[in-house]
Amino acid sequence: MSEFSIGVVGLDLIGGAISERLEDLDFAHVVTDINAQNLQIHVAESGIAPAATPTDVGHMCDLIFVVESSDTTFRESVVGPTGLIHGVSSGTIIVDMSEADPRTGVEMAGRLASKGVVWLEAAVVGSAEDVREGRATLLTSGREDALAQIDPLLSALAARSLRLGHLGSGKLAKALGTSANAMAVALYTEVMLIAKRAGLDAAGVLAALPYLAPGAGSPPESIASEVLTGRYDSGTPIDLVQQDIHTVVEAAVRAGAPAPMLSMVQSAFAAARYVEDANGDASDMPRWLAQNAGVEFVLDNAAEEDRAETPGTSDGA
Repeated sequence: MSEFSIGVVGLDLIGGAISERLEDLDFAHVVTDINAQNLQIHVAESGIAPAATPTDVGHMCDLIFVVESSDTTFRESVVGPTGLIHGVSSGTIIVDMSEADPRTGVEMAGRLASKGVVWLEAAVVGSAEDVREGRATLLTSGREDALAQIDPLLSALAARSLRLGHLGSGKLAKALGTSANAMAVALYTEVMLIAKRAGLDAAGVLAALPYLAPGAGSPPESIASEVLTGRYDSGTPIDLVQQDIHTVVEAAVRAGAPAPMLSMVQSAFAAARYVEDANGDASDMPRWLAQNAGVEFVLDNAAEEDRAETPGTSDGA
């Protein structure tokens, strides 16, 4: 179905979802992961053809999606002993969809340029479920002609692609979005805690806020679905949020742009890792705020049953 021989390197949450999306769309591809267990699990569940190493993917494919979830695994997959650099040839297109630091992607692009590799970026905005359902947004950068060449495939993978300019810009923009949402969650959680401690109906206050503060926009969905219910299970790993916040704070320091509010939220996420009942979810941060305030929001089981029985409702954050 594609003019390319496609490979996917990295099979964590988003990488696995990219592979599943390609499979659902009948795009033949091979997969690999430097974590052998990840590779075995994905292949056992999907039946997709595996490659032993990223080097092998480089030999086999001319369009490669790199979807690693950390800077360390990203570097190893690209320039490590069994990395792509040892297998790719001139004309190969690599699409960086990883969670690595934006500067690392630029560095890797420079190191592979001498081999004639075309390096593009397509930062993924959305959850693994969004990717599987084709609802994600891609923030793209790199050579216009190469992006146009793979546009039919990107259009099949995601709901939209937004062009942002030079390499690294998409990842930084995504990290800025994550950071803005994290600050909003912290702010609205704090408002809910004050309302609760003051004896107000927190849910009623939340419903009224768009009218009380119309210029502030709508509260994040997770305030109603995760905080006021006491669920604290958004499905987003706290590691990924912390990684994006770190990226933005570092960029702010380099740019000489003070970021005092984001730095405070960064500290809250760091402390939340050690909160009682922490489960590694991004909602551990508002859980930590609630525990510090001595406030417990309780899940309304009857409401949850009604939601489950009502078509078209969603618990997603």
